[in-house]
Amino acid sequence: EKQRNFNELFDGNQNLDLAIYAHVHHPLMRYSSDEQFVLNPGSVGQPFFAWDKFQKDMRAEYLILEIDEYGIQETNFRKVYYDRDLEYKRAELANLPYLDIYKLQLVTGKVHTHDHELMKKINDERGYLNDVIRFNEKVR
Repeated sequence: EKQRNFNELFDGNQNLDLAIYAHVHHPLMRYSSDEQFVLNPGSVGQPFFAWDKFQKDMRAEYLILEIDEYGIQETNFRKVYYDRDLEYKRAELANLPYLDIYKLQLVTGKVHTHDHELMKKINDERGYLNDVIRFNEKVR
């Protein structure tokens, strides 16, 4: 099943050598079943790893991909420190939702966004679902 998902990135197109995807917060380098290259640069913020030791490293992640006349010359996954205190202050000034959970994540690396029970409780208590419904009605 997982391999099929990577294969579907190419949709059978033999002209494609490489697929880059994002928004899963996991750096990744692998191949399709046809040996086409699949990359995910990781996360600019909020990296996510189920392996606790890796989750403690909360630096931002990115990828430098070098391509020359022969093809892919080098893939270089990188991590860089960013000021998480400043990040939190900006989130606070913007009055972002889930601010308490976000602060906990910035401090400890513990991610709660996959805890559906907790998220439902918070959404219900704070009326976030209604906020989204009102927003969607406004933009229609």
